[in-house]
Amino acid sequence: MPRMKPALALALFFALAHAGCGQEDPVGRLLDHQEAVLGALEKHTGTADEAAEVLESYVKEHGEELAQLKADGKAFVTEHAEDAQAAMIHQAQRIKAVTERYAKILADHPDLPKSDRFNKAYDALFN
Repeated sequence: MPRMKPALALALFFALAHAGCGQEDPVGRLLDHQEAVLGALEKHTGTADEAAEVLESYVKEHGEELAQLKADGKAFVTEHAEDAQAAMIHQAQRIKAVTERYAKILADHPDLPKSDRFNKAYDALFN
């Protein structure tokens, strides 16, 4: 069974990070990135290496922003852990949709989770 990958875990992490935050929505921004990646993977009809190339390209283009989102989220969770439940509720439907889309991609392309290159590229995005 393919592992869920960090799509859900990181979305949940940033949902926690966003709780009570009146600033720009880092959860929404992260989910925007996840949805863009999923859209590219849904169009994928080639090999696992070709899918990995798509992800590697995305990392090159958006890696700095993703790293900043992760850092901001960790800092916020440390300071506002008590708001975790509210944050999860805030983005629950979108997190569920992203998770379901990723699971379908893996089901439609069983070669992807078997590819070390694909796994490494996906992990670089969301870990």
